[in-house]
Amino acid sequence: MVKRTVLRLAASIDPDTGAQDGPVVYVGDEEYTLYQAEVLIDALMQLVDQGTHGTAVGTGRRPAQKSSDGR
Repeated sequence: MVKRTVLRLAASIDPDTGAQDGPVVYVGDEEYTLYQAEVLIDALMQLVDQGTHGTAVGTGRRPAQKSSDGR
């Protein structure tokens, strides 16, 4: 769980045919193939690296604040 977003890895099996669908990754209600999830995590890591090394591009938004409850 990230903040209030549930992350899940899932697959389904058709009980009649035994055919498997998945695995897939759920981020909240959004479904991603493993490839799509890998692309997403790579993009997020690039953004984290940019932010960590002070190369974030200005968006006109204020920086995120850490909440007092540690989230």
